[in-house]
Amino acid sequence: MLDAALEVFSRGGYAAASMAAIAEEAQISKAVVYDCFPGGKEALFYALLERTEQDFVGYLDEHWSGLSGREFEETLRVGLDAFLGYAEHDPAAFRVIFGDVGASEPAIQRRATAVRTTIIDRFTDGAVASLGLAPELRPAAELYARMLVSCAEELARWLAEGAPLARELMVSLAVAFLMQGFSGVMPPRP
Repeated sequence: MLDAALEVFSRGGYAAASMAAIAEEAQISKAVVYDCFPGGKEALFYALLERTEQDFVGYLDEHWSGLSGREFEETLRVGLDAFLGYAEHDPAAFRVIFGDVGASEPAIQRRATAVRTTIIDRFTDGAVASLGLAPELRPAAELYARMLVSCAEELARWLAEGAPLARELMVSLAVAFLMQGFSGVMPPRP
């Protein structure tokens, strides 16, 4: 049922989804969907967000395992590659987490934002650990994590649209830019 909900929510967002559409996608009756989720569409969406968040964080953790004590650039490369890899691995879940939820209900918007915040926190933790930062520098690490996640979101969307660059090249160029800034990657002017 959650797989069906994933497909329906990823196609049109929360506002466009209906319990009837989810039931049809799952090839079950609407009554069965309500039996499993008496709280309706909102409860089903929360359950889906919980699952996608766990899957994404698990995917990141799987790729980050063994990186403790490594150079920041390598951690950045692995993190960005894992982020883009997840978007390729499960594009529907990626759209649910990072797409426009399209909900007018503030509670739904807050919950969707909380999932994104969890992912930003993972990137922040990775930066703090990789750089060996003191606790008072965590806000700076969070700034970089937010910039990285925003960059990664856009690159993942572009990749899904058929970007003319392979993921590996995207990651290499993005890491070079992030590590050196504009001055380090711009070609010299003629």
